[in-house]
Amino acid sequence: MVKDTGGSAVGLNYGVKVGYDIHHGESYWGITDLGWVAGHIGIVYGPQLRCAKCIMFEGKPIIPDIGIVWRLIEKHKVKSLFMAPTGVRILKKLDYDGKVIKQYDTSSLKLFGISGERCDADTLIWVSKMFPECYINDFLG
Repeated sequence: MVKDTGGSAVGLNYGVKVGYDIHHGESYWGITDLGWVAGHIGIVYGPQLRCAKCIMFEGKPIIPDIGIVWRLIEKHKVKSLFMAPTGVRILKKLDYDGKVIKQYDTSSLKLFGISGERCDADTLIWVSKMFPECYINDFLG
């Protein structure tokens, strides 16, 4: 198989710009498996093409504790977040009322991207309640 590298880079640059609204110097975090196609494209190559800061995280979004995601968003002033619905459902189950989320300043978060599988309505409603100022991009919805 032959892949047009230049065209792929141009398309990915455009996709990250439009899909995640990421620009030079901003922080982006894709919480997904780096080995998955969306992982290396969305975590490594895409943000680098936009000259963005990429947050990399190994493990479940609840280890070492259920505040790790929100703490890292606060620390790195993450503007756009990408996560599979499964990860969001885990966070929702453990902090349905958002008590842990409210302990952190997540005001930098402007876009919450969900992809990898179809997201259920309850999870989308939870995200919109927890982050009312965020644009929610359900890529498969």
